[in-house]
Amino acid sequence: MSTCLGLFIQNNLIKYAKVSKDNENFKIENYGVKFFEQDSTREIEKIIDETFSYKTPISTNLSNEKYTNAEIFGLLSEADQKKSIKTEFDFFYNQAGKNRLTVDYRTVISDDIKNTDKKNVLYVYSEKGNIAEKLQALDNYKLTSLCPTALTIPLLQDEGNCIIVNIEDRTEVTTVVNNKPAYVDVIDIGMEEILKNIAKKENSISKAYEICKNTTLYTQSSQNLQIESNEYLEIIVPSIYKIMEQVKQIIDKNDMDIKKIYLTGTGIIINNIDLYFQENFLDYKCEILAPYFIDKTNLQLNIKDYLEVNSAISLALQEITRKNKNISFVNKSEKWDKIKDLLNSDIKTISKKQITTKDGRKKPLIDFSIKQTSCIRFAYGTFCLLAIYTAITTLLHSNINNKIAETQEVIDDTTSKTENISKQTALINSRADTYQEILTQLNEADEQESLANGSKNAIPNLLSQIMFAVPKEVQILLIQNTNEKHITIEAQSSEYQYLGYLKAELQNRAILINVTSTSGTRESNDMIKVTIEGDLNY
Repeated sequence: MSTCLGLFIQNNLIKYAKVSKDNENFKIENYGVKFFEQDSTREIEKIIDETFSYKTPISTNLSNEKYTNAEIFGLLSEADQKKSIKTEFDFFYNQAGKNRLTVDYRTVISDDIKNTDKKNVLYVYSEKGNIAEKLQALDNYKLTSLCPTALTIPLLQDEGNCIIVNIEDRTEVTTVVNNKPAYVDVIDIGMEEILKNIAKKENSISKAYEICKNTTLYTQSSQNLQIESNEYLEIIVPSIYKIMEQVKQIIDKNDMDIKKIYLTGTGIIINNIDLYFQENFLDYKCEILAPYFIDKTNLQLNIKDYLEVNSAISLALQEITRKNKNISFVNKSEKWDKIKDLLNSDIKTISKKQITTKDGRKKPLIDFSIKQTSCIRFAYGTFCLLAIYTAITTLLHSNINNKIAETQEVIDDTTSKTENISKQTALINSRADTYQEILTQLNEADEQESLANGSKNAIPNLLSQIMFAVPKEVQILLIQNTNEKHITIEAQSSEYQYLGYLKAELQNRAILINVTSTSGTRESNDMIKVTIEGDLNY
């Protein structure tokens, strides 16, 4: 079973998710959001402790990375392709008048659907100092992956072609083509601006976060349903609107055949943000991005809490699945590079003593020729490799012996337990008929008790919940319990939207499940009448 802890760290906020994979099944074991004022070290320690991730691989996010694109000829050999990719980036960075040696980059290569003879190369690059700072922050833990979330977030969907708007501190718009990130556009407006402006009034980032979670964006058609004013909408709405306008420009610029827009990141804690986008993107289907492996029909699962930590989940998935192998900025070959440098070091002398020549110059007491230096270097390298080989062989031999001993213990224990199970099985089989009869009686009694408890208070609870859910513009004409759990409600209103609101409330609050509705008919009194049906939720 593979396990990874995803840590998404941004200003004053850490999202975490511990994800495991057993065969083809993914499970989110722990998740949450932590806040900090200055240093994130203490909160990271708490997360490691709470999730028991002392030896678990950790995947975290790169910060302040940048993106660019280039095209290369699609029929190049692999070696020429690598050269072309490097040449394109070097030219791009040197054209900007900057030092190419101060940055590191990774690439994602995809087919160019506009030109079949070419490949599209998406570059993500960052200052080496920024990368080192991120690595140092988690130096005491098992950090195995450092990736940009704009490239890991597509792992949560299986749509193929889509736009993903990730509203975190800044907003990153990832254009996904054939399940690969093809373009990433960065919008400098995001939740950092919103949270900081609210925190100025509340003196707390965590309070600002909760305010956003309790804020609802109203569309043009539902503004008259707004019950009370929210002073923070004046801060939130302009920023969301600016993001939305820039997303429109990005879609027009990239000009891709895409029908769906996914929303994710901290921005999705704002209620109805998907409806707000949908009203302004009529040609696209807008929805909140949910990990494809989550069971959305499970009523006991609070999916919205999962969605808040999408960025952390995607980072963990990247380490577990390794679908984009080349996007991590963790250099796993550093130790081998040090050995390589050691073997390539110059051997000048084997003594610190020097002698003075006739012309007054000083030279080592023993000065090797080029051939001698090569022989010594070869001998030294051979010795180092032999030492490494011996150490690895000894370690492997020790581990194999330990595993053999552990395996024998497990075999002995399993054999003993198998014999005991056989005895118990024989005893159980001898009494199987008696147990089966008792079990049948218990099941019948349990079913009767469950039905009695479930239906006892179901109707009073239903009426109480409907009383608070029905808008004042809607009249309830009839509530009928047609069979065990099935409920039929007849209602009328002068506007379709109020009846739609009633249906949505019944479904969203889980007052009824499997909710359906007729399209509605307009009566002679100019009222619209609908029939809503559903089942009691017990």
